[in-house]
Order: sequence, then structure tokens, then C-alpha cells
Amino acid sequence: IRTLHLGTLIRGLLTELDATSFAGRNDSIYVRAAMLRAAGKTVLAPWWVSSYLGDLGRRVERAGLELPGTTWVAVDRHSARVVPLARGLKIDERPLRALDGDGSADDRYFVEEPTPVDVVCTYVEGSTVLQPQARGLTLHHLAAAVGNIDEVRGEGIEGLGRMVARARCFGIGVSSPQEMLDSLLLALRAPIATKQEPSVVGR
Repeated sequence: IRTLHLGTLIRGLLTELDATSFAGRNDSIYVRAAMLRAAGKTVLAPWWVSSYLGDLGRRVERAGLELPGTTWVAVDRHSARVVPLARGLKIDERPLRALDGDGSADDRYFVEEPTPVDVVCTYVEGSTVLQPQARGLTLHHLAAAVGNIDEVRGEGIEGLGRMVARARCFGIGVSSPQEMLDSLLLALRAPIATKQEPSVVGR
């Protein structure tokens, strides 16, 4: 996480430490992914997208996109919404919190309440464009990123399936950071369609 805000850095660090417990938990579906937000809508993207876009600095903020403070999301198995990450490890936060003197607001997005996912983007190898993607393939890619699949098993896949069924789904490849930013913003603006057409967006 690239940030000059100490409080955000501490919160992100605690989450990454806590991620070592995800594999043995079944309270949520833990997915290695980045949850980004713009104009009140959310997009779930590959976890590395956040650090990749961090190279753009203030351009991301000026574009109205909020980057996440973690590389994991917790999905409720029943509501299929992303929920706050529950603490699993007993970590003494006091030494770290003492470093955060001003206690100002985080400069990254952290999920604070159950939140629906509007768009899901998963990685497509060899592609440099944003393209509509079948929901079944999107679910397949997401399932591979679940950190506690042995615990949640079929119920976890069903929960992700409900989330994907309500979202617009795209495949996204590796392009320049600016093109990646433009693609994600375009995906958030894309209208909801009953049938995903095989057109492509990008260069």
C-alpha cells in the first residue's frame, strides 16, 4: 500500500497480518481482490490493481476513484455483499496506534458496512483491453482467488455466484496504469445489460 498517511498504513498492515488466519476460517468468503469505489459504485478487481494504479499518484484521486487499503475482501455467504474484515488474530495494536498521532481520516477505502458489488473485473492473460466477460468465467476466476476455499467449499462458490449474478462482469488485461484507470472508470459507467455482447473497449 503506497500512502503517506500513517493511520492508513497501520490499518492496512494489521489486515495483511490478519490475512494469515483466513485459510482456516469460515465466517466469510475471503477473496484476494481489490475493492475500489467511484461515484457511489464499487468494482472488485485483481488485488494487484491497487498498487499498479498507485503509480499515477493524484491522477487517481482527481479521476474520482478511491483505492482500497487492503488486498483482501470478505464476502458474506448469504447476502453476497462485501462486509468489513473481521479480526481473527489477537494483535496488540497499541504500539502501532500510538504512532498515529493525529488520528485523521484514512486516505484509502476500507469497507465499513455490508456493500454490494456493482462491477467485477478479473484478469485475462495476454489482453490489453477491457471486454465483457461471461459470468461463469468470472466466477471461475474469483473462486481461484478464495483464500479459505477448503473451509467454505460449495457454499462459498454459491455465495460468490450470487454476487456475480448481480454485477456487470468484465475481463481486464495489463496495460499502462492510465489505460487501466480509464478502463475501470468505463466499466463503472457501463449500463447494465441482460446480455453481454462480445465487443471490446480500449486500444
